[in-house]
Amino acid sequence: MPRYVLLRILRGFLTLLAVVAVTFALGRATGDPVALLLPQGATVEDVLAMRARLGLDQPMLTQFGRYLSEIAQGEFGTSLVYNRPALDLILERLPATLRLGLTSFLLAIMVGVPLGVLAATGRGSGFDRFVRDVSLALQSLPSFFIGILGILLFGVTLRWLPTFGDATPSHYVLPVVTMTLLPLALILRLVRASLLDVLSEDYVRTAHAKGLHRAWVVVRHALRNALIPVVTVLGLQLASLIGGSVVIETVFAWPGVGSLAVEAIAGRDFPIVQAVVLLSSAAFVLINLLVDLSYALLDPRVEVTQ
Repeated sequence: MPRYVLLRILRGFLTLLAVVAVTFALGRATGDPVALLLPQGATVEDVLAMRARLGLDQPMLTQFGRYLSEIAQGEFGTSLVYNRPALDLILERLPATLRLGLTSFLLAIMVGVPLGVLAATGRGSGFDRFVRDVSLALQSLPSFFIGILGILLFGVTLRWLPTFGDATPSHYVLPVVTMTLLPLALILRLVRASLLDVLSEDYVRTAHAKGLHRAWVVVRHALRNALIPVVTVLGLQLASLIGGSVVIETVFAWPGVGSLAVEAIAGRDFPIVQAVVLLSSAAFVLINLLVDLSYALLDPRVEVTQ
């Protein structure tokens, strides 16, 4: 077990290093940020002075080495646009992203898991067919389309809900619902499919033969084992809160990390883009490790190996 954890940590470190290198290279391939920071009438001397001040006149390998050194010290550089530490800007926006993402994540679990269980236990019923059709439709529609449709219907036409910002609880309705629908449909279909497989196992039939109540058999015996593949998907959904919120935050002008990343990409603000990608990747690596370790808790028969 300790050896497995150490190997996963090492693989995660190498993954993050590769992500940093690729992000660093692609960010600079988009163009020179000095062209956006200086006015149109700037002279060549002004451009050279700005590049020297930002360290962009140095060789690429030198810039990359300096960036790795800063990361090792817990620093992610200074924003080229805001002239503030990139990490400070991200931490300011992070609470808004977490409020939106965690609310949507919990709502998807609270609705998707019970609906998946009901659909599986009532296989072939009208409710089962309805749930499958609706979930398939929700997975087929892109989130930005659902968000824009919600804005047009509930914000512009009916004027029931605000369409941007996070000032009041009513501002959460449209973005939370929009962000919840896709993971809800995914969780619902996965719980249904996984539970159907488990319900056909011998030990479940034995539990029924003992005269145990059907609900007890489903919850106590079947659902726990059926949740193993679901936990994997839940881990990926949780890890994508930061990166996956970009579209929703852009559509609803939500002041989170996603909208900050979009602004940074448009302004070629390398430090912010690199910091957002690195933190998102670190979240993926950490949560994937925790998900793998949780398998043994859900099913003692599962052994954590290399």
